[in-house]
Amino acid sequence: MRQLLILLILVLGFQFHAIAFSPSEFYNVSANSGLNLRLSPGNGVIIKKLYLGDRVEILEDIDCLGFMERIEWVDGEWIRVKHNEDIGYVFSGFLTTLPIPISEGEYTHGNQLIHPFEQWIENNFEIQAAKDSFIRSNLKEVAIEFEEGSTLKKIITPSQVHLEFEVGEVEIMELYQILFAMLTEKSSQQHFLRNSVFVEDYSGEINKVDILIGNESFKIFKDREGISKITLTKHLQTSMTS
Repeated sequence: MRQLLILLILVLGFQFHAIAFSPSEFYNVSANSGLNLRLSPGNGVIIKKLYLGDRVEILEDIDCLGFMERIEWVDGEWIRVKHNEDIGYVFSGFLTTLPIPISEGEYTHGNQLIHPFEQWIENNFEIQAAKDSFIRSNLKEVAIEFEEGSTLKKIITPSQVHLEFEVGEVEIMELYQILFAMLTEKSSQQHFLRNSVFVEDYSGEINKVDILIGNESFKIFKDREGISKITLTKHLQTSMTS
């Protein structure tokens, strides 16, 4: 069994990158297994369990109290939120502004993720314009710009299908959790986790994740401008002729 590969760059003065949460903002729970709403930060009494896709309202960002943590490779802090009539604290690393997969086409019953991810983009992002599209011998390329400022480039050749999605100001692990939420089978989820490689930068922040599952490979990273991107490549089987 292949073990989880971890590439770490260890430095003194390790720090987490904090996200600023503003009161009255709404976030979606992105934890596939759910998220505990607690009476106090850390190991406080559990008030109830929140589930994938539940929406919470931010009441207070308490980063100044020093509760930054890393849980399952996800960096975050403890923030005070409201869900329906219940108020408590949750770990912010499992919250996102990205839409959670909810339709049948956004889930997979195997290890193939590229088509569900493309369906998720199509269902949740409003197209502003097709920036570029052309076909030439053995290659088709389409580029799409969305109203939210995100862009998608799709390249198809006889040997592979390649997607590059630029989503903007979200964290790398938010995109990682969106991919994970599309997997419905336990064996596929375990395979996904075992084949994930997390890479830290000089400050200790995870700045890239590499995933290889069967004939599909994924890279989630931030460019030099701090924009989060995800690339998905599906390698096609080509017939051999003599």
